[in-house]
Amino acid sequence: MIIFTASGGHASTNFGQYDQYGFPPNYPALLRGKPPNSKEKEYTEQDVMAALPTKDTMLSSMTLSKLLSTKNTDSLGEYETQFLYDQTSVNALRTFKRTLNEIGKEINVKNRVRTYPYVRFHPDNIPNDISI
Repeated sequence: MIIFTASGGHASTNFGQYDQYGFPPNYPALLRGKPPNSKEKEYTEQDVMAALPTKDTMLSSMTLSKLLSTKNTDSLGEYETQFLYDQTSVNALRTFKRTLNEIGKEINVKNRVRTYPYVRFHPDNIPNDISI
C-alpha cells in the first residue's frame, strides 16, 4: 500500500491534472464577480466570459497544472542509487522489475488496438517516488 500511495496513487492524481486544467475554461482556478444567486436567470456567453480569470491568471493556472503533471523522477523500480545489497532484497527487486515489465508489455499490446491508449498506469509512467 505504501509503494502504491507514493507512486501509482500519486501519479493517478497528479499526472492527469494538465489534461483537465490545461484549458482553464474547463476548470477555472477562480471566477470573477458574484456567484449566481438565481436559478431563474439565464446567463449569456458574455456573462461566462466576464467571470473567467484574466489571461495572466489563466497562464499561471496552466503553468502550475503542467508542472504538477510532469514526471520528474525515474520510473517505478528504477533508482538512481543502489541501496539494496543483500541477496534477498536484490532478488525481490529483480522480480518486481520483471513483473512491471510484463505488465508494461501487456498494456503495450492492448494499446495497439485501442482508440485511446491506456497510459496513466503504465509502469513506465509511474514515478518511483513523489516529487513536488
